[in-house]
Amino acid sequence: MFNGLRIFATVLFLSLFVATLVGLTVGANSSIITEDTIWTSANSPYIINEDLQIASGATLTIKAGVVVKVDSNKKIKVAGNLITYGFEFMPVRFTSNTDDTWGGIEFIDSTNSSINNTIIENASVAINLGGYSPVNFTGNIFRHNACVVTDTQGYQSMQFLNNTFSDNRDVFWGIRTLDESKFENNVFINNDSVFTFGYYFGHTAITNNNFINNGFVIKAPARGYGYGTVDISNNWWGTTDANMINSFIEDGNDDVSLQILDYNPIKNSKIIDIGSPIDTIPPSDVANFVLSQGENSGEIDPSWTDPDDLDPEGILIVRNTTGDFTTPTDGISYSDGSGPGGDWCKNIQAGVQEFTDSGLDVTTTYYYKAYAYDNAFNYSSGLSST
Repeated sequence: MFNGLRIFATVLFLSLFVATLVGLTVGANSSIITEDTIWTSANSPYIINEDLQIASGATLTIKAGVVVKVDSNKKIKVAGNLITYGFEFMPVRFTSNTDDTWGGIEFIDSTNSSINNTIIENASVAINLGGYSPVNFTGNIFRHNACVVTDTQGYQSMQFLNNTFSDNRDVFWGIRTLDESKFENNVFINNDSVFTFGYYFGHTAITNNNFINNGFVIKAPARGYGYGTVDISNNWWGTTDANMINSFIEDGNDDVSLQILDYNPIKNSKIIDIGSPIDTIPPSDVANFVLSQGENSGEIDPSWTDPDDLDPEGILIVRNTTGDFTTPTDGISYSDGSGPGGDWCKNIQAGVQEFTDSGLDVTTTYYYKAYAYDNAFNYSSGLSST
């Protein structure tokens, strides 16, 4: 108890700046990028309130650490090219700007786009490959989407390598593969359905993947002229039981109009070192949290010891008057004063380990909670102190 203040506390840091979209021509219903444009973390997050369009001949390049927040049902439409360059500890991230889903990214005859080390989440359709759009997807995380990838009136040579797909409803729905398509070194976990159905032409290799705790994995292509072959060998199915593996597959053994898929040989255990390299592991909580009376009335001086992890970026301190805290959302950066659930918050850079909270009403009971986070904005579970 300090000057009538009852204090409970915990920590975390962050330093992104809210910015308006730069270099865009804004029309009545959308923003249109008509020339090569680069987005950097210095101006992140980028808020998209209307459909964002990338015109043919223009390229939008998004650098590591950029967060893109899109309003409900709004899309990014790419007739030119979209290139993302995330890092393991600093991914690019596309997410919803509201509690509802956003519309995802629609490629329209985009021939030189690539999505690398990027998190795409909370979309109704995360990726729509329209026309001829042979986009390369490497090292990404797709999570909490109603549908991850569909294909509108197009055929693509698809390349999905070292991605992680988690907690989605449908991963691939109605895709049309062409030539040599590869779905390799991916992790599919906790999805309702993976390859829900598709039109497979040429040779499609679905190999060296981990399928873990998915409701359904693949429906085989139809028999008949024009359909290609699908290789589903050398995967880990979460089990070695043949009956269980067969329950994940619908093919000619279930419906004579479909091809028979041979999943042998199988991996006998989970494949390591595949999936996205993006860091999704939060740091540990802070330790030795101490609250001291400030120099002036209405001030409290919290101090603590940073976690001994190699990658803590900062401490987020959240304060309210109820004691009920909203868990921070991983991947989200919170501006000072606007914390999770609308509570007040303060970001403290790792290494500082103290600050003064001032301007407090001595007749009010305040509660604090603090979360350590890394530069991918993975938040610890939080620590309280009296």
